[in-house]
Amino acid sequence: MDKLTGNRTFIDATLEIKSGMALDEGDPPVEMQILKSIERGDLYNLTAIEMCLHTGTHIDAPKHFFDEGKCIDEISPDFYIGRAKVFEIRGTKSIRLSDVKGLDIEKGDRILLKTDNAEIIGSGEFHKSFVFLTSDAAEYLVEKGIKTIGIDYFSVEEYGSQTFETHHTLLSNGVAIIEGLDLRKAAAGIYDLIALPLRIKGGDGSPARVLLSPVI
Repeated sequence: MDKLTGNRTFIDATLEIKSGMALDEGDPPVEMQILKSIERGDLYNLTAIEMCLHTGTHIDAPKHFFDEGKCIDEISPDFYIGRAKVFEIRGTKSIRLSDVKGLDIEKGDRILLKTDNAEIIGSGEFHKSFVFLTSDAAEYLVEKGIKTIGIDYFSVEEYGSQTFETHHTLLSNGVAIIEGLDLRKAAAGIYDLIALPLRIKGGDGSPARVLLSPVI
């Protein structure tokens, strides 16, 4: 038995990265280029990939919105590894202050929000009317002292926002943001979270592999 994982079950909350995948509007498409191919007579397979750092399941660094903010390689892994709470909030077009006030949230929590986005996250196309986090809800979560927040679509922000208040509120107060989570297989509850970004020097974000293990 593996000493690290034991007999634990892991839910992969990560979207596949592939050509033609759904992307936030304005992001460049994923390009996969085969450089070497055994099928073509080469000795090995070798593929290059070109994509935005905020493709699929990804993590935003403060650098994404603040020139002097921390880059992805400067953020402690503690924000992305540890106990997390998945809350299911359904039947609303936005997550408002009233939706989060009644949740069991404590200082230092990592919280992941499962919403009606679960119905569209795997559709293969971008939907403008996704569930987002309002700025007053973000302010409340900052006041509660959370460490990390994740949501099950490509942005915590309302589509078409020109002010990005939610991002500014969270990132300026040291709250880590995970976006593009696939929480379809994750029921509300307590999990051990592993969400590791690539160590990209100076990166304003990074794709991440996100795993959840239920805490029994």
